[in-house]
Amino acid sequence: MENLSTYLLLLMLYSFFGWICEVIYCSIPAGKFINRGFLIGPYCPIYGFGAIFVLLLLGQYKDNVFVLFGMSMIIAGIIEYITSYVLEKIFNLSLWDYSKRTFNINVRVCLENLLMFGVMALAVVYVINPFMMGIVLSLSDFARKLIFTFFGVTVLIDLSLTVKVLRQIKDMASEHMFDLEQIGEVREEVLGELNAEREKKVAEYNMEKAKRKADFINKFNLKYPHRRMLEAFPKMKTRENPELIKRFREDIKKYRRSSKKGN
Repeated sequence: MENLSTYLLLLMLYSFFGWICEVIYCSIPAGKFINRGFLIGPYCPIYGFGAIFVLLLLGQYKDNVFVLFGMSMIIAGIIEYITSYVLEKIFNLSLWDYSKRTFNINVRVCLENLLMFGVMALAVVYVINPFMMGIVLSLSDFARKLIFTFFGVTVLIDLSLTVKVLRQIKDMASEHMFDLEQIGEVREEVLGELNAEREKKVAEYNMEKAKRKADFINKFNLKYPHRRMLEAFPKMKTRENPELIKRFREDIKKYRRSSKKGN
C-alpha cells in the first residue's frame, strides 16, 4: 500500500462493505430491511478500522491461514470490546448485549461473532483486498484525498446527528417513564378514595389515562433517525435503568397498533 491516502480510502470502502454485511445479517432473519449501522449513513467505521488493522498488522501471517484467522479474531474482539466500553461510558448506553450467547466476555463480545469476524478477515485478505486495491490504485493521490475528505466530513456530520438522536431517545424514554409514574400516582389516589367518590375518580383517572395516551402518541411521533436507532439496536439499554428504553419501545409499538385500530 502506497501512502496514507490509500489507507484512508480503504477505510472508507471497508466501512461500506461492513455496513452491507451488517444489513444482510440482520435483514434476512427479520424479513425486512434494517439499517443496522450505528451511524445513519451506509457505513460502519468499526469494520473499516478492523479491516485496516488486519491488513497492517497481520500481513506477515498471510501464508499461515490458522495464525491469520486466530489473530484476526483477537483484533476484532479488542475493537468490539473497546467500542462497546467507550459507547457505554460516553452515552451511558449499551447498544448490544451478548449475555445469552455462550462464551461471552462481559456481554460485550462473544465467540460466535468472533468466529464470523475471523472468516470475514480471511475473505478480506485473500479475496476482497486485491480487488479493493485495484480500485484504489486506479485513482490519483489527489482523487483519493478528495473522496476521503468528503467521506470524513459526511461521517463527522452523521456522528453529531447520531449523538443528538441517542440523547433524545434517552430523554424521551425518561420523560415517558415519568408520565407513567404520574398515571400510577393518580391510580393509587383513585384506589384510596371512599366508595362515594370512587366513580367520579375512576372517570377522572380514565380521562387522564386517555389524555396521556394521546399526548404520548403526539409527543413521541418518532422521526426516522429515532425509529432506525431503536430498530437497529433492539437490546439498547441504559446502565442505571435497563428496562427504561425497552418499556419505551414496547409502548410505542402498542400505542401505534391501538392508534391504527382506532382509525
